[in-house]
Amino acid sequence: MIKASNGSVNLSLVPSETKNGKPGLVHPLTNTDLSPAPAHGSTLHVAYQGVPGSYSEAAAGKSYPNSEAIPCDQFDVAFQAVEFWIADRAVLPVENSLGGSIHRNYDLLLRHRLHIVGQVQIPVHD
Repeated sequence: MIKASNGSVNLSLVPSETKNGKPGLVHPLTNTDLSPAPAHGSTLHVAYQGVPGSYSEAAAGKSYPNSEAIPCDQFDVAFQAVEFWIADRAVLPVENSLGGSIHRNYDLLLRHRLHIVGQVQIPVHD
């Protein structure tokens, strides 16, 4: 199953479990999966860490309103989705009002060589 939380900044996949319980992809990657960013008029895929209904999904939708959001179970899975061209963008928190900076995502930015291209703020309600 392709799966892709609280935050702000950029379609995501989450590896599924195979019969042996280890993570795996839903299907083998094809040339279609590895295509560059969509041409004008096609759907943009945006990865985020979290589940549908999360603040991260809201941030992805606010950043890219007509995109298809893909949930991921871990931050690094969202980064990998972009690196492997499964997603065109990723929206991930780098800071939140409860915990401050999310240092793990800054580290992942350096490791995966992706760049911040914008920001979005989502109000968090109790």
